[in-house]
Amino acid sequence: TAWASVFIASIICALELSISGTSPLNVALPAMAGVHALLGIGEAIITSVVLAVVINVRPDLIREYSKPEEQA
Repeated sequence: TAWASVFIASIICALELSISGTSPLNVALPAMAGVHALLGIGEAIITSVVLAVVINVRPDLIREYSKPEEQA
């Protein structure tokens, strides 16, 4: 969802720029979506790293997380 939120927001912004007459859609859409597709990957990596750290440090903060059973 991290990638999708950034990517979808960039598409909506490109549509707004086009509707306002600031930039034609055929220019704004590839520029915004292309750059933000890459930024979204970075956002997804950051989100994954933060979530992994929180799970290791404070698993009680993650509602649906259940710690794997330790093998004896």
